[in-house]
Amino acid sequence: MALHIDMKYTGTDDDRGGVVWHILDYVAAQSPRIVLLENVVGLTHGLFFGELSDILTVLHEMEYIVNLNILDSYEVGGVPQRRRRLYVIAMKSDTIIDGCDGDDIIEHVWPPPITPSPLSSIFDPGPYVGALPTAPHARAKVLEIIESLSAGLRFERFSRARLCRLPVAQDCFGRSGAFTVDHTPCLTSRRAEDGGFWMFQRGRSLSIAEVFRLQGLELADLRSEGGTERTLRSMVGRAFTLPVVGRILLRALPLVGLSPPLIDPWAL
Repeated sequence: MALHIDMKYTGTDDDRGGVVWHILDYVAAQSPRIVLLENVVGLTHGLFFGELSDILTVLHEMEYIVNLNILDSYEVGGVPQRRRRLYVIAMKSDTIIDGCDGDDIIEHVWPPPITPSPLSSIFDPGPYVGALPTAPHARAKVLEIIESLSAGLRFERFSRARLCRLPVAQDCFGRSGAFTVDHTPCLTSRRAEDGGFWMFQRGRSLSIAEVFRLQGLELADLRSEGGTERTLRSMVGRAFTLPVVGRILLRALPLVGLSPPLIDPWAL
């Protein structure tokens, strides 16, 4: 997150941003057939584009064919979260299967949109709680949205209780207080640590299992010892969205001879 457009610029000299150079050292030593990188969209902006250009140049010098795209986890991953990220894929030019034009075929690794799951699909089983946040600033933001929705839907005669059951997710723990309908805003590490979002349909913030599902992951599948719940939440906020990565790789692996043609299970 060292390159986020909304944060102070630290670039790849920052410990977090500098990890990419360790990745490229590994690529130089091991020459994998495929390299897949992901970062915030801010990396494509003028202030940061020099960093991106340096990364692409190094990959080209190592004889990789490179392509990049901006994908939204909501549209391409089918999860109920708006998460626009820059993806860079590089394929070793001498490993691309015969009969394929590398520069042309690499564009076909980007998966087409799929129908996103509803917000309710990530919820743990359980009843509607019907509460409001206990923190005063968070409570005030939720009440502000309820009043705003009440005004906009005044002719529908929506009661406050009915409004609270709408598929609305609100960032009431952060600064913006923004809300979205039937999906969440982007899950950052800070938002994940603070509870994710306030879920009107449940009258509570997200559980850790629900935070995992926003990224297409299942907490039960995690093999990890130690670490606090806050640490795990933070890690998920920084993670790839699993269906996006999976859909890219199942298109890319056959092109470099690492697998036969694969079926996209997320598109079924």
